[in-house]
This record gives sequence, C-alpha cells and structure tokens, in this order.
Amino acid sequence: MFFVFDVETIPDTDLMRQVLAMPDGSEEELLEAGMQELTKGNSTFFPPMFHRMVSWVGLWIEDRGKPVREAAWSGEDERTGLQMLFDQMNTYKDFGLIHHNGRGFDLPLLTYRALRYELQVPVRLGQHAIRYRYSRENVDLMDEFSNYGASSYPKLKHLGYLMNVPFKKTAEGSEVFDLYKQGELEQIQTYCHEDVISTYLVWLSLSFTTGEIDKASYRNLKERALQKLQGLQGAQGEKVVQGLQEAQEVQEVQVVQGKKEAQGKKEAQGNKDEHDMEPTENGPDHEENQPKENDI
Repeated sequence: MFFVFDVETIPDTDLMRQVLAMPDGSEEELLEAGMQELTKGNSTFFPPMFHRMVSWVGLWIEDRGKPVREAAWSGEDERTGLQMLFDQMNTYKDFGLIHHNGRGFDLPLLTYRALRYELQVPVRLGQHAIRYRYSRENVDLMDEFSNYGASSYPKLKHLGYLMNVPFKKTAEGSEVFDLYKQGELEQIQTYCHEDVISTYLVWLSLSFTTGEIDKASYRNLKERALQKLQGLQGAQGEKVVQGLQEAQEVQEVQVVQGKKEAQGKKEAQGNKDEHDMEPTENGPDHEENQPKENDI
C-alpha cells in the first residue's frame, strides 16, 4: 500500500519571534526579518522548521494504483492533527509514500513538529526502506523527474500543463497563509486535497510511461481521478467563471461608454466644423474671399 499525501502549513510566527528575538514587532516586520535571516533573502518560503501544519490529506492506493480510501484533517490544534496523521500512517505496517517534494519539506516538517509536541512519528518513517535516498517505497516526484537532482526540479503545476490537466485551480501555496487568516480552513483543505489528487495523477501517468501499469488500467484509473479532480475544482471553477463573466460585463460597459464618448466627440467636432463653415461678414461671396490671380 502507498500513502499519497500532502500537508498545508503557515509560518510558525511564535517560533520565529523567539529565534529572531522580536517579541513586539508587527507580523509584517517579523516576516520580512525572517526572509532576510532565515532564508538569506533568497525566498519568501521559510525552512520546514519554521512552519506549522494546518491541514493534511492522504490517499491510500494499492501498489498498482487502485485507490482504496482517503483521510483528511484541518484545524487550529496542530498537535491533534499530527497525531491523527501518524495514526493514519500506522494503518498499514509496511506502507510506502508518494509525494511531491516530500523529502525536502513534508517529511522534515513532520519530524520537527513531532519534536515540538513530544510525539512519536510512525516507526516506518525511520526505516531504511523509507530513508534510503533511492528507495522505491518513498517516491518523491521531484526526484523522479529530475533524476535525483541531476536535472532541474519540476513544479507540480507545470507538470499539469505538460499533461494537459489543470492543477491548482482552488488556490496556490502562497495563498494559504492569507486563507488561514480569513478563517478559510475548509478552502485550505480543498486545496490540499486537490494537490493530493494531482500528485496521484502525475504518479499514475509516470507509472504508465515507465511501463509499470498497463494501458487499460491506466485509462480507467486516470478517468476516475480526473472526475475526482474536477469535482474538487467545481465550486472554485464556478467562481472563476463568474469572475470572468463579471470582467466581461465590465469590459462591455467600458466599450459602450467608449463608443458614446467617441460619438460625442465626433458630434462636437461636427458642430464645430459647421460653425466654421457659416458665412461671416467676409463670407464666401465677399470679394476678399475670392481667389486672386496668384492663387490660381
């Protein structure tokens, strides 16, 4: 069994205040200082230690890719969320993992957060089958496509473009903190869920490409996954369509107004031209306005 999973996080501002000795600074000042001190000014995304988890979603699949069941959590009580995730992982003794950048972020994050709350991670996560750099039971898609760092690391969204499948329609990772501050935990979980199905779809396509799954199974599993993905994106898709329609309506109003303004200017110019053509004391019949010999 494989566990396809993803976690969503926000900056651990309490820890950052301790590390940066900024107990009274504003959040904006804190994040700016963190960017300079913790990422050396190169990124707005902090190292795993300085994040806390607000949501996770997992999908259990059989070794040949057939989905079995899903599990998820989102909330304020990170300790409870971590324990629920660890209990979920312990459902199967020798489970494997599938993720996108899990080695670089998600798995180190789980270790850091367990350390903070004095929790025990699943024993499986420390075994050689998972820790081994080239393990076939701990599949990081970034490693798979980059040949373990020999090539560039692909973004999940870009892989979606490559496969002609829309990913990240419900949100972006950079929006999670703002969504959290707005109390949109359900939206964050939907986004996390979308990423998990997207990760599964990429793994499924890669497994077919490398000959590990036959065409009939691949097409069947992909169709089901696409339906799931579209279902998750549906509500957000309606918002996107509504937004596009509203933008189109605004544009149409602006076009009409533009035409009216142009017509008004044209009429005003026409009136001005007519006024300029009206006879004056020295009008067209006056001798001063007749052509002179040197004008012909």
